[in-house]
Amino acid sequence: MEQENAEERLINEEYKIWKKNTPFLYDLVLTKALEWPSLTVEWLPERRLAEGHSSVLANLLLGTHTSDAEQNYLMVAEVRLPYYEGASENAPAPGAPGAGAGKEAEASGCEDTLLSRIEIRQKINHDGEVNRARYWPKNPFIVATKSPSSAVYLYDLSKHPSKPPTDSRIEAQAILTGHQREGFGLAWSPDDRGNLLSCADDMLICQYDVRAVLAGEVASGNGTAPTRSSSERVSNWGGPPQYGPLRVYTGHKAVVEDVAWCMHNAHMFVSAGDDRQIMLWDTRETSSSRAAATFEAHKAEVNCVAFSPFNANLLASGSSDSTVALWDIRYLKMKIHSFEAHSDAVQQLVWSPTEETILASAAADRRLMIWDLSRIGQEQSPEDAEDGPPELLFVHGGHTAKISDFGWSQNDPWLIASVAEDNILQVWQVGEHIYADEDEEDEDGAEIESESDPVGARDTPAHGAERSDLAPDDDVDAALLE
Repeated sequence: MEQENAEERLINEEYKIWKKNTPFLYDLVLTKALEWPSLTVEWLPERRLAEGHSSVLANLLLGTHTSDAEQNYLMVAEVRLPYYEGASENAPAPGAPGAGAGKEAEASGCEDTLLSRIEIRQKINHDGEVNRARYWPKNPFIVATKSPSSAVYLYDLSKHPSKPPTDSRIEAQAILTGHQREGFGLAWSPDDRGNLLSCADDMLICQYDVRAVLAGEVASGNGTAPTRSSSERVSNWGGPPQYGPLRVYTGHKAVVEDVAWCMHNAHMFVSAGDDRQIMLWDTRETSSSRAAATFEAHKAEVNCVAFSPFNANLLASGSSDSTVALWDIRYLKMKIHSFEAHSDAVQQLVWSPTEETILASAAADRRLMIWDLSRIGQEQSPEDAEDGPPELLFVHGGHTAKISDFGWSQNDPWLIASVAEDNILQVWQVGEHIYADEDEEDEDGAEIESESDPVGARDTPAHGAERSDLAPDDDVDAALLE
């Protein structure tokens, strides 16, 4: 008990330091306490001008993780971002090159121009907590979700009202079967074919033909599900129709934690598991039990994998050994580099969609770290080396609990949304001075406080908002920072 209290005091103290440092590190920080924790977050591609052109409205895909007796929901949240006079609807967000620091919005005192709102706009009944939700890039209204059951759910957001029915009906457009246990991994193919990958604790990877499912057609393929054939549709007694997988891959010997498609090859995907293996698959191969390549990537469970959106051969993996590894799929015998700064299991990896050399990772240590591959091997002073390796560009310190998921905005460079187990949702943007010119000195000469010496972006405390006195729908720390 005493140890827990000491840890809580340390977390709160680190948060106070982080909060004091935010004006020097961020162009934008928005924090909202959700009613329930969300295990998933993803930016939807749509953004539009608000009435009066005072702000730009963007949307986030969220879920709930409630107590056993409470209804769970798939949710869409609206985020109000600042809009600048003379900018186009697709102009950079604050902090992006040419966007300015947002002094006009802050000085005006007008509530409509401030970043003061994250509001839930749509709630859809969901069967159990939403382990993961991901939209189909071809049609962002189509969303796949993972639940505590073995099922994968398909929803069409355009066919659901903003408020759910009161009788707790689950009105998904389809249920995808084939798994025997729950899981978290979901990945949509980069082409227009609508292939969806799902992995689970049953050691299986299921591939679904979503285009055929939504059209009501019979999915075709060589593989079969463990419980029903891939060509079988089940009526589910008047509920959503059920479809089996197009194909099932069975190479792993333990829980499959994550799957990811190659963004430049619609036939290639990668999987990662608790067997410490990464497997490279080619969907054109006839065998569903033998991967094209298999290798032991880490000394502990591999929790996440991600292909670079810019380089077809570049792959990143995160592990319970606290490291992030970089691989060239043409030569898998040796990793290109190991990123070492986390102090606990790495749970999530996402490449920046706008910056070729930027990769972010989140771990159980409550840290979200941004890495710059172009800085690998740079010389450091002894003082800088104490803060971390040269490729560690930034450490986000806004969460007091484990980060469940995060995502980059496709439209606004350097804008990230992250969710944690303590109900906190944060939308934040790294200050332009952090990444624009590493040699540029702070013109104001402002000091950034830490527990010991003045610190920079890379060694800010790794914890977040204290929320013991927050109401579920309160917005806190809503600020456009200079």
